[in-house]
Amino acid sequence: MTGQETGGLAAAAVGDDVVLVLPRRTGTARVPVWFVVVDGEVYVRSYRGPQGWWYRRALAVGKGAASFGRHETAVRFEPITDEATNARISAAYLRKYARYSYAGSIVSDAAVAATVRLAATDVEARG
Repeated sequence: MTGQETGGLAAAAVGDDVVLVLPRRTGTARVPVWFVVVDGEVYVRSYRGPQGWWYRRALAVGKGAASFGRHETAVRFEPITDEATNARISAAYLRKYARYSYAGSIVSDAAVAATVRLAATDVEARG
């Protein structure tokens, strides 16, 4: 991925939620999830950990889309296992979502194990 692709996705990443668009046999599923931007990369986590259905589906298909308002971007779902990277992601989640009483669930061991980087493959505006 080029820096331009990364910048495009990170630049579009505003607000509290990203809507992940995942292909299914019967069409597509649209799932709102919390996200953070760390070092210019966009990350999402399943608060249910590796058992979360969208996380399992994202890894199974490997690609989908991320929708930030009017900007929908084709993405690859890349699991993150590096402890140092996950520590920075956890800190970013706690800073961004501290106002929510359930923010701790997104930094649990299970959620950390279900961390995914959204790697842009194509950027297009919709709307």
